[in-house]
Amino acid sequence: MDMKKCGEACQGYSLFILRVIVGAIFIYHGFPKITGMPELLGLPGSIGLLVGLVEVIFGFLLLIGFGFPWTIYPLMGVIIVAWLFVQIPRGITTGSERDLSIFLCLFVLHSFGMGKYALRFKKKK
Repeated sequence: MDMKKCGEACQGYSLFILRVIVGAIFIYHGFPKITGMPELLGLPGSIGLLVGLVEVIFGFLLLIGFGFPWTIYPLMGVIIVAWLFVQIPRGITTGSERDLSIFLCLFVLHSFGMGKYALRFKKKK
């Protein structure tokens, strides 16, 4: 198989894997915020709860591939705010690199689609 055919055939699966991993990261990082631990993360309770809900709900929607591209925008917003107000004041750390990497993964998904096995609904004609 030549490389062009392989790239086209593998793109959907690659985007699927990327979508599942990024969705799982948001769920993993959002869950402590909604289970009463935002104070440990340095967030006021109501803001931590709101951010946690956004991360878990939209992370799950991203994981199952539902609501493209609107699912991605709130997650991009969370990453931008975290990067600007939490990571940059601390300087370049592994946290800022992680957030930038996650943002770039979201950008790739936004640019190329959700990949295979995404929940899609057919438009009525």
